[in-house]
Amino acid sequence: MALVPKENEECWSWFLNHLKNALSCDRILTFLSDRHWGLLLSIPKKFPNSHHSYCLHHMQNNIASIVKSGRGVWVAHLLERCAIASNHHEFEKAMSKYKEIGGAKAIEYLNDKPYDHWADLFFPGKRYGENKSNVAESFNSWILDERSLPVTACLDGIRVK
Repeated sequence: MALVPKENEECWSWFLNHLKNALSCDRILTFLSDRHWGLLLSIPKKFPNSHHSYCLHHMQNNIASIVKSGRGVWVAHLLERCAIASNHHEFEKAMSKYKEIGGAKAIEYLNDKPYDHWADLFFPGKRYGENKSNVAESFNSWILDERSLPVTACLDGIRVK
């Protein structure tokens, strides 16, 4: 755990460097994140042989807000169907429906999100059945009151919990 002044590339790079030193091994890891740009830049530099999975929950929220007019929730559901597809036929069928219902905005949304970072069928690493960062979101929710406290009180409040 680390407290940093803000979430940016410099802080993520610093944190990942310390994580790498703490692990003191070259094993292949899987990172699951919200796609913060600091992580997108830092993970490949600090852990070049590891895998980076994008949180499906964040992707679904993003696409639902981009595709409006009542179709956003349905397009988010179709994105999940693509993500969990277990074979190419199932993936192509779901992707075709995603593009048809979501239109140009949904297609454009995936332009900078390679399938191998979010779709089970193409992901090269192991995610052990996880494709959403629910644990991190639950933790953040759990320490909501502590996050607004001064540093020492924040840390002590988290320690007590």
